[in-house]
Amino acid sequence: MLPSVDEKRLMQETNAEPTHAPQLRSILLEHHKPEAWEHVYHHHASIEINFLKDCDMTYAFSERNARLQGGLLTVFWGAYPHRVIDVKGEGSITNIYVTLAQFLQWPLPQPFINAVLSGAVITAKEQRIDDYYLTKRWAQELREQDSEWDRLHALELEARLYRLALEGWDELIPARQSDDLKVVGGKAILHFERMLRYMSKHFFNPISSQDIAENSGVSASYAVMLFRKFLGRTVKEHLTELRLQHAKMLLTESDAKIVSVAIESGFSSLSSFYDTFQKNVNTSPAEFRKITNQRKVSSG
Repeated sequence: MLPSVDEKRLMQETNAEPTHAPQLRSILLEHHKPEAWEHVYHHHASIEINFLKDCDMTYAFSERNARLQGGLLTVFWGAYPHRVIDVKGEGSITNIYVTLAQFLQWPLPQPFINAVLSGAVITAKEQRIDDYYLTKRWAQELREQDSEWDRLHALELEARLYRLALEGWDELIPARQSDDLKVVGGKAILHFERMLRYMSKHFFNPISSQDIAENSGVSASYAVMLFRKFLGRTVKEHLTELRLQHAKMLLTESDAKIVSVAIESGFSSLSSFYDTFQKNVNTSPAEFRKITNQRKVSSG
């Protein structure tokens, strides 16, 4: 199982109706020296914002890599397995994790929301000195535990993301193709986030769309409606995407037999894994491994 962010620190789930006011523990701030992770991918249901100072860093997202440049704010959805594979320079990183519920409550421009939820790794087009001072101040305020400080940080972050959306952005990894996403409010956001959390923790088990709905406290039909509105896809399609991303990571980063990759990624049989992989990736698992290994050798 892939380790994930300690989401208990991010948000205490309640049945209260969310509002546009920032919620307690909806944002987690971290500041540290970045390091490459040895064979450890992680994933989480939150939106992740990174800011590097005096260093560059490369993330691996299954078969795709994204090189983050120091001084440029970077945003992506952590639902897809990722890990740090390289760090250049002796610097620091400020990580901000925003619950999906909080992110969707902010009235950000729809194209920006679509890009983030469709898997794009977004970066600012140019360096801004105020990003340096903003993240430096957040790092200095990490010890503040008061809810008013949480509210201030949420408001500052919302404003910064709104500016990024208006100014335009570059994509280190492009968004996956999807229909225009329709965001809804109220308890729907919390229900959707619960389903994503359950999927991220159990996708490698033989779970179904019905299991996901029941363990998230909603009906199967309601779950389908939410995924259509938020992601433009079905519950099953998103579950398949998570499993394929995990399988591609294993094929790229390990020598595990293909049958082991299929089982560990949550597929019920080797034949269903082959069929699903061929249909969605347009090649076989063995050929995918061969191509990605050749790319690593040529780029190394």
